[in-house]
Amino acid sequence: MQRAATAATAILAAALAAPGAALAATSVATTGFTITYVDGPAPDRWGISLASSGPESSAISLDTLNDDLGPYHGAYDLFGNGTSNGGYHTSTLRIDVQEGYRITNLTLSGSAYGVLAPGELNGVAGVARNDVSLNWVLWETDDYHAAPPVRYLDFDGEHAFASTTGSLPYGRSFYVALLGAAEGYAEAAYDGTDFATSYALGAVRNAQLTVDVAPVPEPATWAMLAAGFALLGWRMGRRSAL
Repeated sequence: MQRAATAATAILAAALAAPGAALAATSVATTGFTITYVDGPAPDRWGISLASSGPESSAISLDTLNDDLGPYHGAYDLFGNGTSNGGYHTSTLRIDVQEGYRITNLTLSGSAYGVLAPGELNGVAGVARNDVSLNWVLWETDDYHAAPPVRYLDFDGEHAFASTTGSLPYGRSFYVALLGAAEGYAEAAYDGTDFATSYALGAVRNAQLTVDVAPVPEPATWAMLAAGFALLGWRMGRRSAL
Protein backbone atom coordinates (compact mmCIF):
# COMPACT_ATOMS: atom_id res chain seq x y z
CA MET A 1 0.00 0.00 0.00
CA GLN A 2 3.04 2.31 0.31
CA ARG A 3 3.11 2.63 -3.47
CA ALA A 4 -0.48 3.93 -3.46
CA ALA A 5 0.32 6.47 -0.75
CA THR A 6 3.38 7.74 -2.65
CA ALA A 7 1.41 8.05 -5.89
CA ALA A 8 -1.39 9.84 -4.05
CA THR A 9 1.01 12.42 -2.65
CA ALA A 10 2.43 13.15 -6.10
CA ILE A 11 -1.00 13.49 -7.70
CA LEU A 12 -2.22 15.87 -4.99
CA ALA A 13 0.82 18.10 -5.48
CA ALA A 14 0.11 18.26 -9.21
CA ALA A 15 -3.56 19.06 -8.64
CA LEU A 16 -2.74 21.95 -6.32
CA ALA A 17 -0.09 23.36 -8.64
CA ALA A 18 -2.41 24.31 -11.53
CA PRO A 19 -6.12 24.68 -10.72
CA GLY A 20 -6.68 26.78 -13.84
CA ALA A 21 -5.27 24.32 -16.39
CA ALA A 22 -8.64 22.92 -17.37
CA LEU A 23 -9.65 22.18 -20.95
CA ALA A 24 -13.32 21.71 -20.15
CA ALA A 25 -15.69 22.18 -17.21
CA THR A 26 -18.94 20.81 -15.85
CA SER A 27 -20.91 23.22 -13.65
CA VAL A 28 -23.86 22.90 -11.31
CA ALA A 29 -25.67 26.02 -10.10
CA THR A 30 -27.60 25.88 -6.82
CA THR A 31 -29.05 28.24 -4.26
CA GLY A 32 -26.13 30.30 -3.02
CA PHE A 33 -23.26 28.93 -5.11
CA THR A 34 -22.02 27.44 -8.38
CA ILE A 35 -19.59 24.50 -8.41
CA THR A 36 -17.42 23.86 -11.47
CA TYR A 37 -15.18 20.94 -12.41
CA VAL A 38 -11.95 22.66 -13.49
CA ASP A 39 -9.19 20.05 -13.51
CA GLY A 40 -8.65 16.31 -13.73
CA PRO A 41 -6.75 13.69 -15.75
CA ALA A 42 -9.36 13.06 -18.48
CA PRO A 43 -11.55 16.06 -19.47
CA ASP A 44 -13.90 13.91 -21.54
CA ARG A 45 -14.81 12.01 -18.36
CA TRP A 46 -15.31 14.95 -16.00
CA GLY A 47 -18.68 14.78 -14.33
CA ILE A 48 -20.60 16.10 -11.34
CA SER A 49 -24.36 16.23 -10.86
CA LEU A 50 -26.89 17.62 -8.42
CA ALA A 51 -28.01 14.91 -5.99
CA SER A 52 -30.24 17.14 -3.86
CA SER A 53 -30.84 20.83 -3.32
CA GLY A 54 -32.44 22.98 -0.65
CA PRO A 55 -32.29 26.56 0.61
CA GLU A 56 -29.58 25.75 3.18
CA SER A 57 -27.76 22.71 1.76
CA SER A 58 -27.05 21.05 -1.59
CA ALA A 59 -25.40 17.69 -2.30
CA ILE A 60 -23.21 17.28 -5.38
CA SER A 61 -22.61 13.76 -6.68
CA LEU A 62 -18.93 13.25 -7.55
CA ASP A 63 -19.64 11.11 -10.59
CA THR A 64 -16.10 10.80 -11.99
CA LEU A 65 -14.67 9.94 -8.57
CA ASN A 66 -17.31 7.22 -8.16
CA ASP A 67 -16.45 5.83 -11.60
CA ASP A 68 -12.71 5.84 -10.87
CA LEU A 69 -12.97 4.24 -7.43
CA GLY A 70 -16.04 2.07 -7.99
CA PRO A 71 -16.38 -1.65 -7.27
CA TYR A 72 -14.51 -3.05 -10.29
CA HIS A 73 -10.95 -3.14 -8.97
CA GLY A 74 -10.73 -6.61 -7.46
CA ALA A 75 -7.36 -8.38 -7.25
CA TYR A 76 -7.33 -12.16 -7.87
CA ASP A 77 -4.32 -14.40 -7.48
CA LEU A 78 -4.42 -18.03 -8.63
CA PHE A 79 -0.82 -19.18 -8.42
CA GLY A 80 0.87 -17.39 -5.52
CA ASN A 81 2.62 -14.69 -7.57
CA GLY A 82 0.76 -11.83 -5.86
CA THR A 83 -1.44 -9.42 -7.80
CA SER A 84 -2.72 -5.91 -7.14
CA ASN A 85 -5.42 -3.87 -8.79
CA GLY A 86 -6.70 -0.41 -8.00
CA GLY A 87 -8.28 2.81 -9.09
CA TYR A 88 -6.99 6.34 -8.57
CA HIS A 89 -8.67 9.71 -8.81
CA THR A 90 -7.69 13.36 -8.73
CA SER A 91 -9.83 16.39 -9.52
CA THR A 92 -10.18 20.08 -8.75
CA LEU A 93 -13.49 21.88 -8.26
CA ARG A 94 -14.09 25.62 -7.95
CA ILE A 95 -16.90 26.96 -5.77
CA ASP A 96 -18.18 30.45 -6.59
CA VAL A 97 -20.39 31.92 -3.89
CA GLN A 98 -23.31 34.02 -5.08
CA GLU A 99 -23.91 37.56 -3.85
CA GLY A 100 -25.83 37.59 -0.60
CA TYR A 101 -24.68 34.13 0.56
CA ARG A 102 -21.78 32.51 2.38
CA ILE A 103 -20.56 28.90 2.61
CA THR A 104 -20.69 27.63 6.19
CA ASN A 105 -19.53 24.03 5.85
CA LEU A 106 -18.49 21.29 3.40
CA THR A 107 -18.93 17.55 3.95
CA LEU A 108 -17.41 14.75 1.87
CA SER A 109 -19.54 11.63 2.36
CA GLY A 110 -20.15 8.21 0.87
CA SER A 111 -19.21 4.65 1.72
CA ALA A 112 -16.07 2.54 1.54
CA TYR A 113 -16.60 -1.06 0.43
CA GLY A 114 -14.06 -3.80 1.05
CA VAL A 115 -13.73 -7.55 0.52
CA LEU A 116 -10.99 -9.72 2.02
CA ALA A 117 -11.02 -13.36 0.91
CA PRO A 118 -7.64 -15.05 1.47
CA GLY A 119 -7.41 -18.57 0.15
CA GLU A 120 -6.93 -21.46 2.59
CA LEU A 121 -5.51 -24.88 1.83
CA ASN A 122 -4.55 -27.56 4.36
CA GLY A 123 -3.92 -25.00 7.08
CA VAL A 124 -1.98 -22.63 4.81
CA ALA A 125 -3.55 -19.17 4.42
CA GLY A 126 -3.18 -16.85 1.48
CA VAL A 127 -2.94 -13.05 1.65
CA ALA A 128 -5.70 -10.49 1.04
CA ARG A 129 -5.29 -6.77 1.73
CA ASN A 130 -7.12 -3.62 0.70
CA ASP A 131 -6.74 0.11 1.12
CA VAL A 132 -9.23 2.95 0.51
CA SER A 133 -8.24 6.58 1.03
CA LEU A 134 -9.73 9.98 0.23
CA ASN A 135 -7.86 13.22 0.83
CA TRP A 136 -9.19 16.70 0.13
CA VAL A 137 -7.77 20.19 0.41
CA LEU A 138 -9.45 23.59 0.20
CA TRP A 139 -7.66 26.76 -0.78
CA GLU A 140 -8.13 30.38 -1.74
CA THR A 141 -5.04 32.04 -3.26
CA ASP A 142 -2.24 30.85 -0.92
CA ASP A 143 -4.44 29.90 2.04
CA TYR A 144 -4.67 26.09 2.27
CA HIS A 145 -6.93 24.07 4.55
CA ALA A 146 -6.58 20.28 4.73
CA ALA A 147 -9.92 18.66 5.53
CA PRO A 148 -10.05 15.46 7.63
CA PRO A 149 -8.95 12.52 5.42
CA VAL A 150 -10.83 9.24 4.99
CA ARG A 151 -8.87 5.98 5.32
CA TYR A 152 -9.89 2.31 5.55
CA LEU A 153 -7.25 -0.41 5.60
CA ASP A 154 -7.71 -4.21 5.49
CA PHE A 155 -11.48 -4.18 6.04
CA ASP A 156 -14.56 -6.17 5.07
CA GLY A 157 -18.02 -4.88 4.31
CA GLU A 158 -19.44 -1.41 3.72
CA HIS A 159 -18.64 1.54 5.97
CA ALA A 160 -20.31 4.95 5.69
CA PHE A 161 -18.04 7.97 6.08
CA ALA A 162 -18.52 11.74 6.46
CA SER A 163 -15.58 14.14 6.60
CA THR A 164 -16.55 17.71 7.43
CA THR A 165 -14.61 20.97 7.33
CA GLY A 166 -16.50 22.94 9.95
CA SER A 167 -16.61 26.73 9.68
CA LEU A 168 -14.83 27.99 6.57
CA PRO A 169 -12.66 31.13 6.30
CA TYR A 170 -12.94 31.66 2.56
CA GLY A 171 -14.49 34.49 0.58
CA ARG A 172 -16.38 34.55 -2.69
CA SER A 173 -14.48 31.82 -4.59
CA PHE A 174 -12.25 28.94 -3.55
CA TYR A 175 -11.00 25.56 -4.80
CA VAL A 176 -11.44 21.99 -3.60
CA ALA A 177 -8.87 19.34 -4.59
CA LEU A 178 -9.95 15.70 -4.28
CA LEU A 179 -7.54 12.79 -4.28
CA GLY A 180 -8.55 9.17 -3.85
CA ALA A 181 -7.22 5.64 -4.15
CA ALA A 182 -8.88 2.23 -3.82
CA GLU A 183 -6.70 -0.85 -4.08
CA GLY A 184 -6.68 -4.57 -3.42
CA TYR A 185 -3.78 -7.02 -3.13
CA ALA A 186 -4.10 -10.82 -3.22
CA GLU A 187 -1.70 -13.74 -2.92
CA ALA A 188 -2.92 -17.32 -3.29
CA ALA A 189 -2.34 -19.96 -0.63
CA TYR A 190 0.11 -22.72 -1.54
CA ASP A 191 0.55 -25.90 0.49
CA GLY A 192 3.49 -27.22 -1.53
CA THR A 193 1.25 -29.09 -3.93
CA ASP A 194 -1.74 -27.00 -4.89
CA PHE A 195 -3.01 -23.40 -4.81
CA ALA A 196 -6.13 -21.78 -3.34
CA THR A 197 -7.24 -18.50 -4.92
CA SER A 198 -7.18 -15.29 -2.87
CA TYR A 199 -9.28 -12.21 -3.62
CA ALA A 200 -9.32 -8.62 -2.33
CA LEU A 201 -11.30 -5.51 -3.23
CA GLY A 202 -11.39 -1.87 -2.17
CA ALA A 203 -13.93 0.64 -3.52
CA VAL A 204 -15.70 3.95 -2.91
CA ARG A 205 -19.42 4.28 -3.52
CA ASN A 206 -21.87 7.18 -3.70
CA ALA A 207 -19.34 9.90 -2.91
CA GLN A 208 -20.95 13.32 -2.54
CA LEU A 209 -19.88 16.81 -1.58
CA THR A 210 -22.51 18.55 0.54
CA VAL A 211 -22.29 22.35 0.64
CA ASP A 212 -24.08 24.26 3.41
CA VAL A 213 -24.96 27.88 2.72
CA ALA A 214 -26.47 30.76 4.67
CA PRO A 215 -27.71 34.19 3.59
CA VAL A 216 -25.58 37.17 4.52
CA PRO A 217 -27.63 39.96 6.19
CA GLU A 218 -27.83 43.18 4.20
CA PRO A 219 -26.16 46.31 5.68
CA ALA A 220 -29.61 47.69 6.52
CA THR A 221 -30.38 44.51 8.48
CA TRP A 222 -27.15 44.88 10.46
CA ALA A 223 -28.07 48.51 11.19
CA MET A 224 -31.51 47.49 12.45
CA LEU A 225 -29.99 44.81 14.68
CA ALA A 226 -27.48 47.28 16.10
CA ALA A 227 -30.24 49.80 16.76
CA GLY A 228 -32.33 47.13 18.45
CA PHE A 229 -29.48 46.11 20.76
CA ALA A 230 -28.79 49.77 21.56
CA LEU A 231 -32.45 50.37 22.46
CA LEU A 232 -32.50 47.22 24.60
CA GLY A 233 -29.38 48.38 26.43
CA TRP A 234 -30.88 51.83 27.01
CA ARG A 235 -34.08 50.38 28.49
CA MET A 236 -32.16 48.02 30.77
CA GLY A 237 -30.04 50.95 31.91
CA ARG A 238 -33.17 53.01 32.76
CA ARG A 239 -34.65 50.13 34.75
CA SER A 240 -31.44 49.77 36.74
CA ALA A 241 -31.47 53.53 37.47
CA LEU A 242 -35.06 53.32 38.76
